[in-house]
Amino acid sequence: MGIRAGGWRAMAGGLVAKSCDSCKNCAAALFCRADSAFLCLTCDAKIHAANKLATRHERVWMCEVCEQAPASVTCKADAAALCVTCDADIHSANPLARRHDRVPVEPFFDSAESIIVKTAAALLCRLPQFPTPKRHRSVSH
Repeated sequence: MGIRAGGWRAMAGGLVAKSCDSCKNCAAALFCRADSAFLCLTCDAKIHAANKLATRHERVWMCEVCEQAPASVTCKADAAALCVTCDADIHSANPLARRHDRVPVEPFFDSAESIIVKTAAALLCRLPQFPTPKRHRSVSH
């Protein structure tokens, strides 16, 4: 059982994603715990590449439901990162949802963009490999 397309937005009350605290133009994609800042991918890359100390800042993804708070757990059944409030709302809805396996989110230290690239590469490696179809030469008479 997973959340269907459009389900998240309806459950979150149609809220607009939280803005980046730095540029104010883009939607925040992550939360930096050390700076207590919501950042877009571009600002995260700029800020956390600025000096050696900033590279040690723990960051977590935004809640995929409300897009207003840092994620605190990942629901394995729904494959979603959720904040404390959304986790409680969703997983108290019915007995089946209460049994979903949820684990604390793992903070990351690399740039968010590099995490995305690594994740995409890992997913591509898991795709099944199919043989390339052989082309038959047409014979003309």
